[in-house]
Amino acid sequence: MVNDGAASAGSVFVNAISLSALRAMAESEPVLAKKWSDVISSSGTSQEAWGDSVSFDSNGDITALNLGGRRLRSLPGAEVFSTLHQLTSLNLGGTDLPPGSIGSVIASLGSIETLHLGGNGLGASGAKIVADFLAQNSTLTALDLRYNDLGDSGAAAVAAALESNATLRRLYAEGNALGDAGAGALARALAANSTLAEIYLGGNDVGPAGAAALADGIATNMGLEKLYLEGNMIGPGGADAFSGALERLGDDAVLKKLYVDNNNIGKEAMQRLARALNSSEQIGEMLG
Repeated sequence: MVNDGAASAGSVFVNAISLSALRAMAESEPVLAKKWSDVISSSGTSQEAWGDSVSFDSNGDITALNLGGRRLRSLPGAEVFSTLHQLTSLNLGGTDLPPGSIGSVIASLGSIETLHLGGNGLGASGAKIVADFLAQNSTLTALDLRYNDLGDSGAAAVAAALESNATLRRLYAEGNALGDAGAGALARALAANSTLAEIYLGGNDVGPAGAAALADGIATNMGLEKLYLEGNMIGPGGADAFSGALERLGDDAVLKKLYVDNNNIGKEAMQRLARALNSSEQIGEMLG
């Protein structure tokens, strides 16, 4: 509910700061102006009226913004997003916003925990913008960078930021043509990072050399529990590199799940890897 008083039954209270921010977004982007035309000017609205695009807490502060999948031309930057102190989740995936606009938005996010930026064609230059944010951020726990054409240089920028970041738990980076060089950069980051628990690297042209680098990374990392490498090209050599690292670690291994479907590994190497992971569930997944 957009008002100066108490919210009526079934309505949602939107405070003045939140309303001002939403109006600024609508003024800068026609797609949002059309979507929010009824609720942005109404004196009483329900959460259902906002749909899944905006969520509020009991104080009328915006806690989540889901703008994903809408082709946006522009958004206001820090002057608006810096006022959203309770914003913990932001989805800008598939919006085609230019990297500079995304950078202006995310630079001022002081309480963000989940950030979706997938499918925006960020490229290496956009990855550098995200990396600069990641290096200084202390709240983010999940970052979605899927399908952004990051390449190996983009992966290197993100990896460098991960060496100092101490909060990120999940990194989604599927379909970015990272190759062995990009995988190697992320592997080096694992030596310094102990908070990442899950990394998703499916469909990234990672071969045996990249797999070997990642295997070396998990040998010194004390936090990574799940690694997704489905749809790459690690082959039996890459699988054996993981098996060797896990065998040497024994009971000290932190990695519990390694997903390597569609990697042309072969039955023998796959069986060894399943044994090294010491998981009957994983054996079933890989050999079924």
